[in-house]
Amino acid sequence: MAKRPENAVADHREAITELKAARAEVLAQPTTPSEAETRIDRYLAGEAAQYRERATVERLKHRGAIDDLGTKDNAFFAFYFREPIKAALMAEMAEGIAQGDRAAEIERIDTDLYAAERAEEQAICEAEARGHSITRRADADPRTVLSVE
Repeated sequence: MAKRPENAVADHREAITELKAARAEVLAQPTTPSEAETRIDRYLAGEAAQYRERATVERLKHRGAIDDLGTKDNAFFAFYFREPIKAALMAEMAEGIAQGDRAAEIERIDTDLYAAERAEEQAICEAEARGHSITRRADADPRTVLSVE
C-alpha cells in the first residue's frame, strides 16, 4: 500500500535533511596535505611579496616607517619566517579529501538532493489535490517548486 502523500512529505523531508548534512560534512573535510601545502605556499609567497614591496630602502630611512613594517599584517612574518610557519601548519594537517573527489561527491549529493526535493514537491502537490494544506520549506530549491505541475 502506497503512503498517503501528506505522510510521504515527512519522509522526503527527512531524506533532504540527511543529504544536506552529508553535503555539509563533505564540505567540512580538510583538503589533502599536498593541496594544503600548495595553498600555504601561495599564501605565504603573496604575503612575503607584499612585505617586500613595503620594505624599500627609502622607507627604511624613516624610523616610523620601520616600526610600521612589522605591525601591518602577517606579511612581516611570512617574509622572515616563511619556512617555520609552513612547517608548523603542515604539522597540523590531517588526511583529507582531494578537490576532485570532493567535487564529485558534492555533485552526487546535489543530484540526490534535487531528486528528493522534486519527490517532496510532487507529494505536496498530491496532498493539495486531496484538500490538504502543507507548508513548503523556506529553504526549498525554487527549481523544484516551480517545475512540478
